[in-house]
Amino acid sequence: MLPLLAQLSAQAIPSFIVFVVGGSATLFLINQALTFYKSHMKEQPTPATTYATKDEAKNLHGRIAREREEINRELTRIDAEQKALRNTLDLEIKDLNRRIDAVPGRTIQLLRETKDLI
Repeated sequence: MLPLLAQLSAQAIPSFIVFVVGGSATLFLINQALTFYKSHMKEQPTPATTYATKDEAKNLHGRIAREREEINRELTRIDAEQKALRNTLDLEIKDLNRRIDAVPGRTIQLLRETKDLI
C-alpha cells in the first residue's frame, strides 16, 4: 500500500483523503445501523426459543383438557359429598328439634310425677 501512496500526485491527495474519510464514515454508519438493528429491531430472544411450536401447543391443550376433566370430576364428587352431609345435617337438626320440642311435655310429665314427693 505504501508504494501506492507514494505514487499519488499532489493533486490526487485531497481526493484520496476524501475517499478514505468517506469510506470510514460509511463503515461507521453501517456499523451503527447494524448495532441498532441487533439491539432494538431484531426480536430478542429468537421466536423459536420464545414461542411454542404447534405440537407443543397441541400437547398443552390436551393436558389442559385432561386436567379440566379431573377437576370437574373432583368438583362433582365434592358436590355429592356436600349433598350427603347436608342431608345428614338436616336429619340431625330435625332430630334435635324433635327432642327440644319434647322437653316441655317431659317436664310437665316429670312435675306431675314428682308433685307427690313435695
